Amino acid sequence: MKSIKTFLGLITMAFLSTNVVAQDMPQPSSAASFMQRVGVTDISMDYSRPRVKGREIWGKLVPNDEVWRTGANASTKIEFSTDVTIGGKEVKAGKYAIFMIPGIANWTIIISNYLDGSGTNGYTEASDVVRIDASTAPHSATENMLFAIDHITNNSCMVSMYWEAIQIGFVVEVNTNKYASVNLDKAVEIADGSFRTYNTAASYLLENDGDKKRALELAIKSTSQQKKFWNMTVLAEAYAANDDQKMAMKTAKEALEMSEKAEYMPYLKRNADNIAKWNAKK
Repeated sequence: MKSIKTFLGLITMAFLSTNVVAQDMPQPSSAASFMQRVGVTDISMDYSRPRVKGREIWGKLVPNDEVWRTGANASTKIEFSTDVTIGGKEVKAGKYAIFMIPGIANWTIIISNYLDGSGTNGYTEASDVVRIDASTAPHSATENMLFAIDHITNNSCMVSMYWEAIQIGFVVEVNTNKYASVNLDKAVEIADGSFRTYNTAASYLLENDGDKKRALELAIKSTSQQKKFWNMTVLAEAYAANDDQKMAMKTAKEALEMSEKAEYMPYLKRNADNIAKWNAKK
């Protein structure tokens, strides 16, 4: 009985050992993942990177007019930390699969709820969240398929796939002001008198066409606790945004002197430019 248990134990160990070795072996299509922040939205991707290996890809290895899992091993996954808009349609925060239907002239990019299976097995059009018509563009040769997020602003980005000699992608729009405003409220609420947090919040509102009156209130709170050349600069700009040119000029001159003493040229120039701009309006 003891010898049987020992034998079974050795088989189990051998099986587990084989699994570990298999997992550690290099795969033909290596796994990749990354996260990119756009505004206050995190966009994450997980996918595999098949190689060209001298093969004819489009219309051959990847057939035209058929749903493709967009990669190897499994469908490519994309996840959004907030609601986003793709192709004019709202896509809720969460994880999705990206499928594509290649074509000779035009392609279809699919954002789908179907996350199971090793690719398109089990996929149906009923799982589509949005379909986007897209066209490929020529690109320098890319041996391993690559996804990247480019053309990033506070409110949008381009999700692109590069493989063989083409590029194709789609635009993701995010409502940064909506989510940043919520985050700003929370940050100010728990700031506990932090002059840095008040200044950051005021600066954000001014730079993103937010509530100018509130920006001024927060800037005053910041500078009333501790005056620095950088929060005095924001205060001057908050006064200007609220059409109080007299206080804007007075505060900017003080911020300019403080910047000179700190020998910090970016803020010295910023205040000098502000003063010149506001003087020109007189």
